[in-house]
Amino acid sequence: MSISHTRPWGKAGGKKNDLIRRVLTKVEPSAVQAAFPNRTYAITDKGKRVLVANMAIINAHKDPAMRIWDVPEDDTQRSSELG
Repeated sequence: MSISHTRPWGKAGGKKNDLIRRVLTKVEPSAVQAAFPNRTYAITDKGKRVLVANMAIINAHKDPAMRIWDVPEDDTQRSSELG
């Protein structure tokens, strides 16, 4: 998918940081939004493992009656094993 055949930000290649800087400085935000209307994120396999390993902590933050020290200690130690 391309914004247009003439790239308002210049050349198409470069390092990621250079590309991002170039787009942010040379392209109107509305052009970027028009080119990428569906801004979505996809969870990686590692992200899924982190969520599973920390589900007790995540649930504790959702439940105002639960205190973080009520989470079993083995649940709080699992995320360090994921690497």
